[in-house]
Amino acid sequence: MSKFCVFCGGKPENKNAEHIIPQWLIKLTGDKSRTCYLENAAPNNMPFISFKFPACEKCNTEFAELEGRVKPIVINILEGKAVSATEISLLLDWMDKVRVGLWLAMLYLNKEVDAIKPHMHISSRVGLKDRILVVERVPEREDGIIFTGPGSVTFKYNPSCFQLMINNYTFTSASEYGLVSRRLGFPYCDRMKFMDIEDIRFNTIIKGTGRICNPVVKSLSPDSEKTIIYQPVFKHMDKFAPKLYESDYVKTHSLDMQKGLGGIFYQRGTSPVTYLPAESKVELTPRPSTRNMYQMGTLYHELSNHIIENTYTYKFATPAVQADQERTRKCLVAWNEGNKKTFLHAAQMAQKAK
Repeated sequence: MSKFCVFCGGKPENKNAEHIIPQWLIKLTGDKSRTCYLENAAPNNMPFISFKFPACEKCNTEFAELEGRVKPIVINILEGKAVSATEISLLLDWMDKVRVGLWLAMLYLNKEVDAIKPHMHISSRVGLKDRILVVERVPEREDGIIFTGPGSVTFKYNPSCFQLMINNYTFTSASEYGLVSRRLGFPYCDRMKFMDIEDIRFNTIIKGTGRICNPVVKSLSPDSEKTIIYQPVFKHMDKFAPKLYESDYVKTHSLDMQKGLGGIFYQRGTSPVTYLPAESKVELTPRPSTRNMYQMGTLYHELSNHIIENTYTYKFATPAVQADQERTRKCLVAWNEGNKKTFLHAAQMAQKAK
């Protein structure tokens, strides 16, 4: 089986390896030698400390710095302390890293690396697309790490969304082109032009409205038990329509214009969506949820389907490609709907068992 650095796709050096779930988080959430359960992987369980994959020395060093900066941010959120917009953006980078790392890890474990020949690696996907992070909290603290998504059929084909439960906090992370830019008032690409599996292009970039629309994502309704973070990202997109990104609204609502990073917008409970200036701080701690972990897990399926049905247009592809992609879309949406029902059934059984 071919080996490549999970960060850059280059040749890994010596025996360098990257822990997809960092060692500091493993130790923070329980015994470091405990088993990590991986649905639909072969093997489907292994010690967390062994859940690591090839990395080159340069990337290993660079991303170790990211881990060091993110650790206190995660701890502050778990302890109910306020974090700044800059820190939240860094957390979203880390969520990108973990999500893509889990996708590549599943390919390695299932020995699909050579067949799929992935062109997507961590370093090229961090901070590339619009981002959402939904924070929820179950009342009873129970140490541990749980994934929702990485073992699914949908995630294999479209790893744009996953869920990570850290102790009693659930973080649902989603990232895709056009996910939030339009309804946060930024310029946006309505849908990506899918020409073929190796040829996906930006469609026309449309001028932003300069105002926030509620809800930001129609399939994600705010409620009193969620905190939702939104960040528009326009990396590379501003090269296609630079004048649209020179507006006062974009400039005053962005963290880093050169990197194409829009600002942090947040919604705690049912309050209006609010822009958070770079060094301003906010507590992300949501109210304790009346939903159990299975009910929270359905959010992965809902956001995943939203992305599948609203990101790409196939009308520019050949009829054969259009037909093939439509079949794939229907299968993935049906799989998500079926698995969502399974989660809801598990939620009912858990409630009855109390």
